[in-house]
Amino acid sequence: MRILSSRAPTNASIVLTFAFILVYNTNMKATLIRHEKFIVRRRYIVEISVHQIAKSERNKDGLKWGLICVDQVTGQKVLMDNHHPKGPHIHIDETELPYDFRGLDQLVSDFRNLINEHIGVKI
Repeated sequence: MRILSSRAPTNASIVLTFAFILVYNTNMKATLIRHEKFIVRRRYIVEISVHQIAKSERNKDGLKWGLICVDQVTGQKVLMDNHHPKGPHIHIDETELPYDFRGLDQLVSDFRNLINEHIGVKI
């Protein structure tokens, strides 16, 4: 993630930058099919966004998705997205790992499990 600022990014700027990357990288018509944004315990910002796009070589399942959870106190974060050229992957704080996408239900379940394991909160 590249942030053009001399200040350290705030948790809010991380969420906004992530949302910008998701929309910016979708160079075709996208239909929002799922969106949730909420705050847990007045501390954890959670957002799930899924768009239907045309199937292509880059995007065989026809979905563009981004899921994020940020702890506003510690700065810990869990992100999952599938932007080009990386495809499906996970960010746990500064670590990036590949992700095997197996459908939306499994994606959300895996996201919840990662948040519980890494940040210690159930959503």
